[in-house]
Amino acid sequence: MFTDIEGYTSLMQQNEEKAIQARDKHRWIFKSITEIHNGKILQYYGDGTLSIFDSAIDAVKCAIEMQLGFLKDPAIPVRIGIHTGDIIFSDEEIIGDSVNIASRIESLATAGSIFISDKVYDEIKNQKTIKTQKLRSFKLKNVEKPIEVYAISNVGLIVPNPETIDCKSALDDASSSLVQERQKSKFLIRLSVVLTVITIVAALLFVFLKFGTGKNTDLDKLEKSIAVLPLQYLSEDQSKQYIADGVLDAITGHLSNIEGLRVMPRTSVEQYRGTTKTAKEIGKELDVSYLIEGNFLIVEDQVSITIQLVIAKDEAHTYYNEYKRDYNDIIAVQSEVAQTIASEVEVAISPEVRNRIEQIPTRNQKAYDLYLKGRDAFFRFYMNRNSADLENCIQQFEQAISLDSTFALPYAWLGRAIEYQIGQKIFIDYDENTIISLCNKALSLDPNLADGYWIRGRYYRNIGEFQKAIIDLTKAIDMNPNNVLAYRYLGSTYFFNRDYVNALVNLKKAEKLERGNELTQLYSDIGQLYISIGDFKKGEKYYTESIRLQPNFIEGYRSLIWTHIRQGEFETAYNYAEKLLSLYPDNMACLSIMAETLTNLRRYSEAEAYYRKWSVKSKELGEETLFNQHRFALILWMTGKKEEAMELFYKHMEVCGNSISSGGLYGKTLAAYDLAGIHAFLGEKREAYNWLRRYQRDGFTLGLHKYILIDQLFESLWEDEEFKAITKREERKFAEIRAEIDRLDEIKDTDL
Repeated sequence: MFTDIEGYTSLMQQNEEKAIQARDKHRWIFKSITEIHNGKILQYYGDGTLSIFDSAIDAVKCAIEMQLGFLKDPAIPVRIGIHTGDIIFSDEEIIGDSVNIASRIESLATAGSIFISDKVYDEIKNQKTIKTQKLRSFKLKNVEKPIEVYAISNVGLIVPNPETIDCKSALDDASSSLVQERQKSKFLIRLSVVLTVITIVAALLFVFLKFGTGKNTDLDKLEKSIAVLPLQYLSEDQSKQYIADGVLDAITGHLSNIEGLRVMPRTSVEQYRGTTKTAKEIGKELDVSYLIEGNFLIVEDQVSITIQLVIAKDEAHTYYNEYKRDYNDIIAVQSEVAQTIASEVEVAISPEVRNRIEQIPTRNQKAYDLYLKGRDAFFRFYMNRNSADLENCIQQFEQAISLDSTFALPYAWLGRAIEYQIGQKIFIDYDENTIISLCNKALSLDPNLADGYWIRGRYYRNIGEFQKAIIDLTKAIDMNPNNVLAYRYLGSTYFFNRDYVNALVNLKKAEKLERGNELTQLYSDIGQLYISIGDFKKGEKYYTESIRLQPNFIEGYRSLIWTHIRQGEFETAYNYAEKLLSLYPDNMACLSIMAETLTNLRRYSEAEAYYRKWSVKSKELGEETLFNQHRFALILWMTGKKEEAMELFYKHMEVCGNSISSGGLYGKTLAAYDLAGIHAFLGEKREAYNWLRRYQRDGFTLGLHKYILIDQLFESLWEDEEFKAITKREERKFAEIRAEIDRLDEIKDTDL
């Protein structure tokens, strides 16, 4: 296949900068698409290229995709010619009729067209996706017999009138004075040893490495992993920082769609904003081979983005470019950068993913700007939990929708913001059904929107609709194989559904991607999984690591306390509870865990004092923890306040029943266990076993198959044969799960 830019010499004389831009676009599209279609680039010369393929079908499909890319605004006038046959190689020369014919056919073509020989036509004529139109026979220069030439006529391509084709440079009597023909002729007499293109693959590989892109072949040894670092913001107007961060998010998001490329999320790279660390240090900490770094400058409506690609281990810069565009073109720039980087690190982009990357989410720039402001406000809320940021982001998303009701992204992110709003019980203007409706709307506008699927999937998980959650979250990962949140939520969904093997696989994939503040919570989630299957040592290891990362992590301490309680190590649990209370003396969660720790130590009076303090605090804050009232009831019963205890027992049984009936998350994970415990404590064994058998059918979780053996609520059942049979069956089941998990733990992360 030969390609060149029509009229390049003239354009170079008239506008050198524009000519160079056209050549750069030509080479970028040519290189990235050639690799996808199994092509090998032999040489760039001036404004032209020469490449070879394993089949004529690959070559033509590549040419179609390239030419459609060349025709996109700003279009460049490219001609493409293709022929198939034998060629001759040596270290310095390439000759043969096949190369000469392809060159002459390309000279016949017009800008925007693809010309092929009759031999190529014979190989592709039965391909339903390739349309052709016969032109006529041409007697080409230095070619003995006339050649039938065809044009590819797929939608969007140029098919010239055969009578208007300029043949001067291709026919026998043509003048050979054109500069480009001289360049080709000079190039075509350079090389020496015979080889057949389709059959001798080893020689093709040699040629590619010899004459290919010129990249260091050591790149092949690097893992395809990358992190997009925060762009250095150079503008004086600090109010537009959100635009630079939007570019960061968009490039990261586009790259994340590409199969075979591991991309670190925004939460992992934010810690390097303004850092003085070297690329080598950052690469090691993030465990990535490549870094993207750069600058962002906006002056009025003009944007300048400088991007450079760095190999982290030796800090070598392999790519550099400056994009100067109007702000209205920023969406297209983000797509262009992502595709260029993918090409530089040598990962292929499927046509489906390329379409998603190139998709314009909205043509209303004001709506897009409001969406960026909303995402910026949401990220600040997510990191700092400031309710004002949450309220601000909701307003920005609503305004974006009002300007463009067909813009899918703000619908999905408004749904996510509203879920946090409902969870925090602040300025509630919506109900839960709104979240599903917004995600449905987003997906009706863009069925390939990964954000719509994982946000909806997360919500389904939270309301106990596990199968729906699994479908949505899996779909999100199919579209974005680097979506760390989708992996996390899918892992936790499998966990709540008692599928611990799939839970671990997905949580481990998330662990491979996450290196920021979210790693603390992720370690806690993995620790919870190990505790649930009875592997307390591994669980304790992950909880301890989460506290190391965040020394004041309440959930890490609470989980560590429960880990020791489930093993009957009550004094150790008490020591951790004391430490936690020293950090947060008035925190309700800390007061509650101390009360429960003291209950397990059978120090009921002290436990009651903490319960009373918790109760006062909850009334002051207008909050009430619904899911441990039966534990407080046990404390009151043991201190002689049975009437008050019964009130809490009945209240909690109502909560359990409602959650089970509604299919809520608590109803699917703990409610049946708690009901069994209450009835057992009250001496109602028949009802206790009914609920315990149901819980066994649902599946024990959170290490309760161990704790039930020392849980005071079940003390009246401990010596019963049925109780012993149930707990032994559960222990055997979890022993098998632990064996499978141990096998998974030995597998490399990349094989998960």
